[in-house]
Amino acid sequence: DTILTALENIEFSWVSNSPEQEKLLGSLRHQAGRLLNAAMVGTDIATLECAMAHARTVMLPKEALQAAAARLSEINGELARQAQRDALGLSDMALPEDFFCPITFDKMHDPVVASDGNSYERSAIEAILQCANPLSPLTREPLRHDLFANRILRKRIEAYEGEVLSIAAKAAAKAAETVVAVDHVASQGSKRHAGKSSSGDEYSREKRTRR
Repeated sequence: DTILTALENIEFSWVSNSPEQEKLLGSLRHQAGRLLNAAMVGTDIATLECAMAHARTVMLPKEALQAAAARLSEINGELARQAQRDALGLSDMALPEDFFCPITFDKMHDPVVASDGNSYERSAIEAILQCANPLSPLTREPLRHDLFANRILRKRIEAYEGEVLSIAAKAAAKAAETVVAVDHVASQGSKRHAGKSSSGDEYSREKRTRR
């Protein structure tokens, strides 16, 4: 990490094809890839942006950077939805258990099915598959490297959150309309009461004048 940061701060170019430089580049790419995968599992924007900068410095494949950019967009979208949930009083909204990754314990954004038949966040299970002799986090059986996108689960997560936010927003709007209506009725009542009081005062003054 320190070496990668130093390379970002100087004008460094991989122009030589010497065996020593190729070996160094391979090592730095491995380190940058590891940092990028770890950052993609989390939700910290600054950490992910830093890992992406490291990845660009050592010229990781564009597919890795595209995946990281997509994850960054997801995090920003999640933060916006979280702000909306907080504004609607849904910060403690409980999600179904199968929406959470059994590795990160966070809500999944890109769920995939591994060879053990369980669903995981893609970046989390990919990090495990990079280990020698990877084992299932749940069953401890050996894992194959093939992963399948769980599109049905992803659509369920997106639909569930969208529906809850929509219902809450409508309820909040209805509550606001009710408050306005109540305030209007109260205001009209106060005006009528003030009008009656004014009429009564005029009648009393007129009666005293006649006397």
